[in-house]
Formats: sequence, structure tokens, C-alpha cells
Amino acid sequence: DGGGALWVELPGVDAMAFAQVAVRHGVDVVPGAVMDPDGGHSNHIRLPFTFAPEVLDELVHRLARAWSEIARHGPAPAVQVVV
Repeated sequence: DGGGALWVELPGVDAMAFAQVAVRHGVDVVPGAVMDPDGGHSNHIRLPFTFAPEVLDELVHRLARAWSEIARHGPAPAVQVVV
């Protein structure tokens, strides 16, 4: 009923921050707040599951590495530009 994507809860992690880490591992994920008209689901991501099994396997491995990174180091601090 939910379409071709899974909603995944990220315990204790902001989905926007995780999405930035995931990109560094070669995976674009959609933070839940982007898909929620009320801006909720800030600790959820949407993952499509309609790719071929071998693609999904690689995505899972990359997301696992991203999760390990954010769990170990947290998100990268925001860069402040001083002019």
C-alpha cells in the first residue's frame, strides 16, 4: 500500500544529517521531513526497494558504512563562512 519505498526510522539520528553522510558513500536518500507536509518524520528516510537485487545489496552495504560513520563520529559540523 505504501508504494515502492520503505520508511526507515533512524534512532537518535536526524535524517537530514544522515542523508549528507550517505551522499558521501554514494547513496542519495530522501529525509522523511521532505516528504511529510507537516515536516514530521525528521528521523526517518525513504528507501526505494524496486531496484534489482544486486543494486539493493550494494545500497545496503553503502548505507551500513554511512551508518557506522555517523554513529562513530556524528554528522560533520556546519561550516561557517566569514567574509
